[in-house]
Amino acid sequence: MIDRRNLDLPGCVNLRDLGGCTTRRGEVLAAGRLFRGAEPPVSPESAAGLVGAVRLRRIIDLRMDQEVERAGAPVIPDGCEWIRLPLFDTIPSHWSDPIDRTPPGVAGRYLDMVRMGVSALVRIVELLGDVDSKPTLIHCASGRDRTGIVIACVLDLVEVSDRLIAADYALSSVVDDAEGRNAHPDNILLLLGRIREHYGSVREMLRSAGARAASIDRLHAALIR
Repeated sequence: MIDRRNLDLPGCVNLRDLGGCTTRRGEVLAAGRLFRGAEPPVSPESAAGLVGAVRLRRIIDLRMDQEVERAGAPVIPDGCEWIRLPLFDTIPSHWSDPIDRTPPGVAGRYLDMVRMGVSALVRIVELLGDVDSKPTLIHCASGRDRTGIVIACVLDLVEVSDRLIAADYALSSVVDDAEGRNAHPDNILLLLGRIREHYGSVREMLRSAGARAASIDRLHAALIR
């Protein structure tokens, strides 16, 4: 089922619907509510097609300011909200000197991103409480790393299994590149393990950062059929 959630729309890369994922309780995430992807299109025609095809009403942009300046702000049709929530504003020097592309190395950088962006994660959980009436796209530049982290945390909160979270993440291998940046499923499995090692769970991490239990409950209700 997972590989049928990919969406082929003009101007969109690595775009898919999280609907269809199942939880440990056997619940099913509703289709047409939460989407993940790379940078959205900047042409009016492609943007209008995206909104028309999936009824998009909100875009949560995880990119740094300089990335938005370089790529250009997306064209936002009427009725669709654009929210900037960068996980981080600068790239720490130790991430690239040297670059370790092994799953443990990637998971270590991902944990840094989680720590730097935990307040953004809390805000995203609050925003998604109405995703049943406001279909939302979460994206970064490629839709793999920052987006993968955020989606993994959201799916864990609603009790999707690690196996399915990693399988969804691995679909972003479509944006793997010659520099070795990759969507190996162990990247996200190791991240979830490190979050539990340091914080107990994703839920406990976000609660300690200010997330309200009621917001997490609303997120669950809004995503499940």
